[in-house]
Amino acid sequence: MLKCTYIVLLNNNEDNIPLLIKSLKEINGPFRKEFIIIDDGSKDNSLKLVKSAAGDLSRATIITQKNQGWAISINEAINLATGNYI
Repeated sequence: MLKCTYIVLLNNNEDNIPLLIKSLKEINGPFRKEFIIIDDGSKDNSLKLVKSAAGDLSRATIITQKNQGWAISINEAINLATGNYI
């Protein structure tokens, strides 16, 4: 069965977390899902909110790092991805 990897980058996005998690839960299709969420040094409650909400997602990996910018975060997520499609 195919697997799709979804990459989510966070940086001070706490207001958007509920809608984000809701949207990720609603993804459906004849494939397995993998979620890689990278918090790029958020100073708000983004990481805390994602950690509490992501428990409802199957195959969610949450990475936290000091702020390194989007390009480094995307490369990190791609290196962790195991899906056939990203």
